[in-house]
Amino acid sequence: MLHRGNCPDAKSVAGLLSVDEVRIAFEEFPEMEMHEMCAPWGSLGIDKPPARKGGGRRA
Repeated sequence: MLHRGNCPDAKSVAGLLSVDEVRIAFEEFPEMEMHEMCAPWGSLGIDKPPARKGGGRRA
């Protein structure tokens, strides 16, 4: 689950990723989800990913 750095649902943030690192992470791990509440795609300036079929687990 990808959160913005200031999201209260992110219990521990090991480090912040750049936009390029997020794009690479999604290429390598397409099952990764972005947290709906803190909306990290907006602050990263990237398009919101399409909704997943079957509804994934949310943090």
